[in-house]
Amino acid sequence: MGYYLTGNGRGKGLMTTVVAFVTDYCFTTLQLNRVVIECAVGNSRSRKIPERLGYQQEGILRDAERLYGTYHDLAVYAMLARDWSSAFIGTGLQTDTRLN
Repeated sequence: MGYYLTGNGRGKGLMTTVVAFVTDYCFTTLQLNRVVIECAVGNSRSRKIPERLGYQQEGILRDAERLYGTYHDLAVYAMLARDWSSAFIGTGLQTDTRLN
């Protein structure tokens, strides 16, 4: 999964909420077993989202993405379906607003 937010939307928890709902949709509706997020190692704001939602960091992909003519390392985070329900509860989001 990838995400990008600019301008006035930053710093309000919007993307964390969206990623939580998309993750929930992947597990409850699509019946996926695993969801992966890759973030630039240097992008601390982006990396906080999977960390806040309980994703586990699985490693670093070296020079995995070329952006503006230079290569960047990516941190890989993953969530498994069996771990999602307890992680979702820990987000503080209302469970009655989950996608079903």
